[in-house]
Amino acid sequence: MIFIWVSMGLAIFFVLLNGFASSGKLESNGIVGIRTWATKHDERAWHAAHSTGFRASLPYCAAVIAVGTVTLVLLPVQELSEAIGFALMGLFLVGTIITAVFAHRAALNVIAAEQNT
Repeated sequence: MIFIWVSMGLAIFFVLLNGFASSGKLESNGIVGIRTWATKHDERAWHAAHSTGFRASLPYCAAVIAVGTVTLVLLPVQELSEAIGFALMGLFLVGTIITAVFAHRAALNVIAAEQNT
């Protein structure tokens, strides 16, 4: 059951973090956020990456939170809950990697646009 709570907590944290970064409340830094060489290029790339990352992370984070909540409420069976928890953790990790790829590409588009002007 701990994996369900961890997955849900990470999903909430990830959405909030991307939301703050995409709104400009979290500036480019070396500690938190989507940090690739392209996203760290400048503030415009950082903002574009996190705006894209926010939109990309909403569906899978919402799924992790929804399935986790339903599992905690309806399935008190420990073994089944642990299996679902592992699946949710996998969904979160795969979704995070996909989000990072989309965010990196968005930052690259900003860099390319800056170089063309």
